[in-house]
Amino acid sequence: MDFSVFEGKINSHFVQPMKLTELKETFTNSLPFPHLELDQFFDEDFLIAIIEEIQEMEFEKKDSDLFQFLQTDDLETLPSEKLREFKKFLASEAFITWIEKVTGLNLSREKIDATVNLYSDTDYLLCHDDNLPGRKVAFIIYLSDLEKGEGGSLNLYESIDGRPTKVVKSIRPKFNKFVFFQVLPNSFHEVDEVIGEAYRATITGWFYEN
Repeated sequence: MDFSVFEGKINSHFVQPMKLTELKETFTNSLPFPHLELDQFFDEDFLIAIIEEIQEMEFEKKDSDLFQFLQTDDLETLPSEKLREFKKFLASEAFITWIEKVTGLNLSREKIDATVNLYSDTDYLLCHDDNLPGRKVAFIIYLSDLEKGEGGSLNLYESIDGRPTKVVKSIRPKFNKFVFFQVLPNSFHEVDEVIGEAYRATITGWFYEN
């Protein structure tokens, strides 16, 4: 597979053959369920241009017993040309093939979800597993930083007999961090409540089974 199409979009470090082998091993063996967190994954200028477009987007309030945050429609439907292009990149043969090589999963080229999610003061996402029909890989692309005490961390839960028991890993939001994990019946996770004036901005979505 020719990964030259990634030039100007992601850090070339992550597409080297030896690195791919390392990433697959790390993903497979990560606990409490297969996942990866990769810092400085995308080209920084590429992401900054996307953030500038996001500032002009309209968000819808999502509110239930499980969550509270703001969300856009899917990227491919937004008026921003850059965000539509980014969705095309995420759905490209090259990028999906890269995800497949790291996860060992067979993924669809037809169905991919991607939205911008914005958490501000008191917003949260309670513990759940994402395990809905067809979902295989969940992903989060971080567009902002949050300091300790500002909340917004992604917490991964250990589980016993199909029930979450305790948080065993917390991933703090950091600009240009790319996190993805296999969606399983035990892929329990949550987003800590955001506190104060900080914002947790992400592009979030799912890859589906082929």
